[in-house]
Amino acid sequence: MVYKTNGSLCIDGQVISSSDARYKTICGDVPDVSNIHAVRYKWNENKHSRDDIDHIGYIAQDVE
Repeated sequence: MVYKTNGSLCIDGQVISSSDARYKTICGDVPDVSNIHAVRYKWNENKHSRDDIDHIGYIAQDVE
């Protein structure tokens, strides 16, 4: 089930994505982001997620 709430997309179920180069046409390089600090985090008060587990990612303001 897919639904939208307040501009956010929520998916109930499994999301599958492939990273295999055989399924892609490479169109160019992207800037090196290795100097952007990755963080481990939990969502505040679970407003953005239904789980209480650690996530790993980037802070949008740092990527901007």
